[in-house]
Order: sequence, then structure tokens, then C-alpha cells
Amino acid sequence: MDVIAALTRHIAQVDGVKAVYEEVPHNAIPNMLPLVHLESAGPARRAPALQGLGVDQVGVDVNLVVPESMWRSGAAAELAQRLRLHLYEFRAGHMRAVEVSRPEKWPDRNPKSRRLGMTIEVMIPAHP
Repeated sequence: MDVIAALTRHIAQVDGVKAVYEEVPHNAIPNMLPLVHLESAGPARRAPALQGLGVDQVGVDVNLVVPESMWRSGAAAELAQRLRLHLYEFRAGHMRAVEVSRPEKWPDRNPKSRRLGMTIEVMIPAHP
């Protein structure tokens, strides 16, 4: 089960997000803003179970990249909150969202954009 692919499809439904990427193309900023960039938040953690193989808890960093003007107007924070609520609804096959961190401003060295980030934790059964 590809968590990033499933999250890409799920996030693409959020009104206001123009594109979702695992690898952001060089020309996407500033042309395709606001966009979401997904990347692994580190190795999955394992949660054992009494019977069966248990579950893996997978973290994915969700980077919302917005234009500077959207940041200044406050619309970026509103979009980030809508995105967070949408992420809490994530269900795909046996995958389920169990936690989504609060959106925070993350470093962005591009003067044309700003970044808000959060992390989604997804539980996946260790067996199909």
C-alpha cells in the first residue's frame, strides 16, 4: 500500500490546492501555488498486537506552499486548517489517519512563497 499515492489522491480533492507532488518540479514555484509537497517523516513505527502482526504507523510531512500574498492576507492559515481537517478524514483501503499535527510555519527560502507544514500519522495493518 503506497501511502503517498493514496494521500496524493485524497489531498487533490481539497478546494484551493492546485497540485500535490512527491517531487516538486522546478517550475512549480511560483506558477502552481498553492501546492502540497509530501515526503516521508521518517521510518515507520511498529505497534504489536496480541493476535496478528500488528500495525505500522507511518508519518508523512505535508508541506503547504503558498504565494507570499496569500500568507500576508491570512488565507494561507485558513487553507492549512481546511487541509488539516480533510487529512483527519483520510481512509484508503486498510489505511487510516490517526493524527494530524497543527499547521506551523516552516522555513522557506524562496521570496515568492511561504510554507506551512504538518505531519499526518497513518496506521496500516502489517498484513494485507
